[in-house]
Amino acid sequence: MHPEAMLPAKVVTRALRGVADRQPGALDEVWNLVYPWVVQRAKVLLCGDSLAPEVGEPNDLAHEAFLKLKPAHLAGCIDRWHLIRIATRAMRQALVDRARRRQMGAVTMPLEQAPQPALRCGVDLDRPLDVALALDALAAVNPKITEVATLHLLGGLSFVEIGRMLGRSEAWARANWGQAERWLQERFAD
Repeated sequence: MHPEAMLPAKVVTRALRGVADRQPGALDEVWNLVYPWVVQRAKVLLCGDSLAPEVGEPNDLAHEAFLKLKPAHLAGCIDRWHLIRIATRAMRQALVDRARRRQMGAVTMPLEQAPQPALRCGVDLDRPLDVALALDALAAVNPKITEVATLHLLGGLSFVEIGRMLGRSEAWARANWGQAERWLQERFAD
């Protein structure tokens, strides 16, 4: 589902202003707005039987990402796009944490079947933990293109939305995605 449908701009902005002004209940309102979006993104990202042994259920990943969203992060949010950036970054961090646990041999819970198809953007999204680790490595090389790749792959945003969110053009977002995609494809070719 599109972010505008799940996270109405006026409602999100009002709730974020409430958090900034430390209004009672405002933080809960923001949590209640963003959590369904995080769950939906986790379901889209994690669908496919091949993930069962290594990822766990979409709700588990959403919970883990959600726990990474700190009130201090939300207090500085100014609008829906900023909130999506923070939530998407939390999702990537949760995936990286899971990938690291997998590398150490930790056991995760089985994956439930998600109704939505996985995105295909030139990299193997049947391996989301590997994608998250690759994005983490890319962040050390080029944080700018990593943000575009994270928003596109994990956040499910279009290049128009990414450009708007970052105050740039669609062409800029596509060009940065092209760089990130080439880097990721080389990483996955190994």
